Order: sequence, then C-alpha cells, then structure tokens
Amino acid sequence: LYLVALLSAFLSNTATVQMMIPILCTWARRLDVHPGKFLMPLSFAAQLGGSMTLMGSSHCMVAQSVMKPMHKITPFELFPVGAGLTACCSVVIVWLSGTPLMRSSADSHGTAAAKEDATPGLEVFRVAVLVNRLGGLVNVSLEDSGLLRLSGVADVRRAQVTDGTVLTKNEELLVLCTEVGVVSLRAHQGVRLKNHVDFAKLGGKRRERFLYEVALQADSELLGEDALSAERLRHDFGACFVAGPRARKELQFPRVRAGSVLLLEAIETWVEQKAAAQWAKSFSLIRRVPNSSPVRTGRYLDQIRATCTCLGLVVLITLVTFERQTKVQLHIGGIILLVIYVVIQAISVREVFSVIKARILLTITGALAMGEALQRTGVVSRVAEMLMALGAPFGQAGIVMMVYIIAVLLSMFINNSATIAILGPMIIDVANTQGINIQPLSWTLVYAAGSCFTTPLGYQTNLMVMPHGKYAFTDFMRFGVPVQLFHMLITMILISCSSYVMEK
Repeated sequence: LYLVALLSAFLSNTATVQMMIPILCTWARRLDVHPGKFLMPLSFAAQLGGSMTLMGSSHCMVAQSVMKPMHKITPFELFPVGAGLTACCSVVIVWLSGTPLMRSSADSHGTAAAKEDATPGLEVFRVAVLVNRLGGLVNVSLEDSGLLRLSGVADVRRAQVTDGTVLTKNEELLVLCTEVGVVSLRAHQGVRLKNHVDFAKLGGKRRERFLYEVALQADSELLGEDALSAERLRHDFGACFVAGPRARKELQFPRVRAGSVLLLEAIETWVEQKAAAQWAKSFSLIRRVPNSSPVRTGRYLDQIRATCTCLGLVVLITLVTFERQTKVQLHIGGIILLVIYVVIQAISVREVFSVIKARILLTITGALAMGEALQRTGVVSRVAEMLMALGAPFGQAGIVMMVYIIAVLLSMFINNSATIAILGPMIIDVANTQGINIQPLSWTLVYAAGSCFTTPLGYQTNLMVMPHGKYAFTDFMRFGVPVQLFHMLITMILISCSSYVMEK
C-alpha cells in the first residue's frame, strides 16, 4: 500500500491503479485467493497518495487554482499531513482487510479464471515457451511457479521428462491456454515464446501489433506443407505464428486443416490495408484479441527509454520543488516532459489524446463556472453562514469537521475536482468572515474530496477495480465507512497539530 501511495503522489493515481491491477490479479492467482482481497485497498491507497502532492491528482491542481486569491498551495505543501494520513489509514486498511468487512460479491475461494479454465470441453491453444534466466522461475518447481494460476492458463507441462524437480534456464514448457492466457504469458517476465526471434523480425512498431484469432478457409493457401513458415507469414501477411490449431483440452491436438482456428500476431496495417485481400482470401474469421500488443521491454533501447523516462520525472519533481529558484511551473514543466516522452517514443501521440477525458475536463470547467456563479449570486455567503452556525460552537475544529463532511458527501456523487471547484469559494468566504487561517481549511478540503471510500461513484479508481474485484455497491459501503470515519478523525488530529505548530 505504501508503494502504491508513493507512486500516486508523483504519477496519476488512475495510471498507477491501471498498472497495478494486472500485477495484483496475477499475485492473487498465485496465492489462490480472489483479487477482490487486494483491489479495493489498492484503490484506497492510490486516493491517499494522490492527495500528498499537487501532481498526484487533478483535484489538487484545481484546489491550487481556486485558493490562489488567498493562498497558493506549493507542490509539496500537502505532503507532511498527507504522508501521516497515508501511514495511519494504510494500517487500518490492512487490518480491516483480514476481517469479514472485506469481501466481494464473488466467491472468495479461488479465482473466476481458475473456474473458467476448469470447465469441461474448454478449447485451448498449445503454446511452447522457454524459461528466462531472469524472472524468478529458475530453480523453482513447476507447481510453485504460479504459471498455472495465470489468467486463461488451463495446464502447464514440461516438454521433456527430466529427473530434476525445479525449472532450469531455457527449459521448454508446453502451456494449454486460451488467447487470454497467451496475453498473460507474454506479459510474464519469467518466460518467452519459443519462436520469439520470429516476432522480432516483424519490426519495432510493437504498439501496432496485435494477436488475431483466425479460421482457415477451405481454399486457403496456408493449408499446404510448410505453409505456416515464419518467412512466408511475415512476407505475405505481415504476421507471425503463435499457436494453433485450437482444440479441446482433453483431446489430442489435430493437424492444421480447413476450419482450424489459429492464433497469429500481425501488424494492424497489414490486416486492414496492405494485405487485406490476402487475409480475406485465406481466413473466414478474423478477430483481434483485446489488449494483446507485445510488451515493450527486454530490448536495449527499451532499457534506455525506461531510464530516460524515470530521469525525466525526477528532474521535473526537482525543478518544481525549487520553483522559486528555477521559475519552472508544474504545468509548463509537465508539457515539456510530455513532449520529450513523445520524442523518445515512451508514449505515442495517439495515446496522449486517448487519455484526455473530455467529459472530465468539461465537468471541471462547468464546476468552476458554477462556483463563480454561486459566489456572485450570494449563495456562497449563505451556505458559509450555515456552515459557521453549525461548526462555530466547536471552534475551528468544528468548522474543519463541517468542511470535511460536506466535501465527502459531495464527492460521493460528483467528481472530486468539481467538489473542490464548488466548495472552494465557500471556504474562502468562511476564512474572510471569521478571520481564520485558510490553510487548514484548504488542506481539509483537498484530503476530504480526494478520499471517497464509501461508494464506487465518487472516484475513478473505485470504478476501475470494480469489475476485476467483482465488487457490488454495498461492498464499498461495508468496508469503506469505517475507513472513511477513521480518515476523518486522523485528518482533524493532524491538521489541528499542524495549525498549532504553525501558530507557534
């Protein structure tokens, strides 16, 4: 949890969760537990980390913009209290995960994938893989390797009978799996496909390559002897053979014939343009496997690119931290770093535009305009007076509590950035009216709006883990309400202590 929170403090929390979901799902399968045990805590940790720095989440940037007339939030101003919140809440999350409060609507014993793979009559491909020197499988038994628990994998066997009980470097394994299992195998660092050299000859544009399930037509030219040779597939189809033909798990695998279903990796432009006629003539069915592009790791240039990506992020954090000396603002430095990432091909222009969520941007823009309208029409002042009437008898702590409660209630149903855009003017009005330091109030608003534990609707990471963890709406309420209450208590304690220290 601490690692996820730390990553979310400097990277997008949605990107962090997206990266960690397959890792935790694989880990869960190896431990033979349901992924739901890990994914809700993952989402909560990402939310906690996203409120530690300005670059962690968009709602922090919105808070800086809204509060700018009275207080400019610096890049790491939120970190001390945010780190304390993360440390305390993570302990509670881990403790509650071992109680009956943490369970999903799915069966908690075993994985859905394992049940699917055990279905009688399941049709699978037979894939030959080699054990890598690095990746954690050498000197490990086949039973302890965890390969059988990968999503889509039905069975794993040794190609040759040996006296040893542990796997050795470059040992060949035969894996029976679905097309999803092939995707899982290619993402595993411990194995590589036996004909991996043939894939390298397809070229370097790995983002444009995908797995395709194809069914051979009766008059296909690929039915002849040596028709599936690597050179011919590459030259005529822009493709490489992966596995096939598909057959039932309990049957012997037949020879390639009309109607056989094969699994190929091919360049998208060849399938749709360059060799479209050739593909249509040879195959009666062509289906692209989702999320099946090969991983962009393992090559020397990949290592250089990864190093440059990390160094770029470190440089940006350093420049933004010393903004007064460097004069580099976060949004300017971020754009420059993004351009560098595009140049070194760490990300493509298409991927840049694909992550821009117009709906979210419009929501934030509309919320900012709504906040301005509420302020000009006097609604902000009226709500601020009501807030003061409820919290004033308890002093500043009471006002802080009211800010937290209102922010949490709003963020349960609308975007957290919109929550800050609406409540920000009210916080400013309260601070001006009562002569209260706005810093504790702005911190409370950021931490409360950025931590939605009770419903899946208020935060995108909750929605991301929902299908993988098989969660229902009530699962979040059962597990999230105690976490939210504890988060509120620790937020008030830490902010009160911070205010006392600042006054001294």
